[in-house]
Amino acid sequence: MITNDDIKKLKTVFATKNDLKKFATKDDLKKFATKDDLKKFATKDDLGVYSTKDELRSLKNEIFDKMDEKYSQLFNLVDPLMKEIRGNEESRNIFSYRIEDHETRLKDLEKKAVTA
Repeated sequence: MITNDDIKKLKTVFATKNDLKKFATKDDLKKFATKDDLKKFATKDDLGVYSTKDELRSLKNEIFDKMDEKYSQLFNLVDPLMKEIRGNEESRNIFSYRIEDHETRLKDLEKKAVTA
């Protein structure tokens, strides 16, 4: 014989009519794709010609490595030029005081040459 406690327990285990109303109906499921609809999408084999993330990552790393190599070569060429430019700049600074007052010095020499 089933007791009231058994009935209460069964109500908690099995779905009620109201519980079942929350489930999808056939009409609700018609909105989803069918097997035929899904056949229109590309498969893994169709997409095999495209690169994977790992292949793209590898290509990116290869490009960066080549860029690093080219930049290193460029800097190796530019560094000696920059040293030469800096050296010339230092020489200009050292001798610039002579050039700045050359007009005055020339006039002094001309006066001495004319009076002599």
